[in-house]
Amino acid sequence: MYLLGMNEAYLSFEWLKTRLDIPQFLLGDAAYAADIPTNGLKAWLGRDPKVIWLGDKDTKSLGRGSARVLTLRRVINIAIVAELVRLNVAPQKAGEIAVLMTEVAGNPDAVKWSKNEAKTTLPDSPFTNLDIWKNLDCIVAVSRTNNSLNVFPNDTPAIEILHHLEEIYSDRNLNSCILLNFRSLLENTISKLQERGRLD
Repeated sequence: MYLLGMNEAYLSFEWLKTRLDIPQFLLGDAAYAADIPTNGLKAWLGRDPKVIWLGDKDTKSLGRGSARVLTLRRVINIAIVAELVRLNVAPQKAGEIAVLMTEVAGNPDAVKWSKNEAKTTLPDSPFTNLDIWKNLDCIVAVSRTNNSLNVFPNDTPAIEILHHLEEIYSDRNLNSCILLNFRSLLENTISKLQERGRLD
């Protein structure tokens, strides 16, 4: 099991929701924020089956000389994928988990997977029931065997999280999980965008 480090800088849900779905970042920005090569990100975007799922606010390249422009939501999504891949999660699986974290509140039933795209069926707002976003001081536990996410307060001991997951998935042989400190991941991503002068 893995636990990302914590960061004490202030970040709020209110600050995020005014910036999350504005297209303003280039591929180079997203790659820098995720600490991956730009060519590697381009490969993920062009891969089939998909690794990175673009949203309707992300603008596509219109041809030679035209750049793809991404939202902050997508940059965060890419950073989550990159972190999971560094933890030896297969890229396609990492992409599916990241969609559950950034688009659909950890609810696999809200995603209709097809070969080419993931369509979400969220009522009213992209933040509907998004406990992960509304409570940024949380740890997200990711099972390697399915796409379910479980959210815990960030002061929950790792052994307690594992015991809780063993109870939930008592019908499976759960030996490990991945723990992501969501606030830390967000702050690292936003800090790198600020270093490039791409976010105030």
